[in-house]
Amino acid sequence: MEGIERINKLSQKTKDSSLKKIADYLITREDMNDKYLNQDKDLDKMWKYIVDRARTQAVDGAACIEDEEIYNISCYICR
Repeated sequence: MEGIERINKLSQKTKDSSLKKIADYLITREDMNDKYLNQDKDLDKMWKYIVDRARTQAVDGAACIEDEEIYNISCYICR
């Protein structure tokens, strides 16, 4: 489970509770273990992508994205 361990270690370095919640979800996805080994991808880059995507959906500076969509984006980025 090296990939899942990597995500777990990366999540311990962040203080952002939203990012920790996403990492907790990713850790449950054992089918993604090998994808998490990709050193070019990390939680900070993933979070930036999610925030940038939310900005494109914002109306009057506010965006609301369901947790499920965030989890899907997170898995997509890890592929």
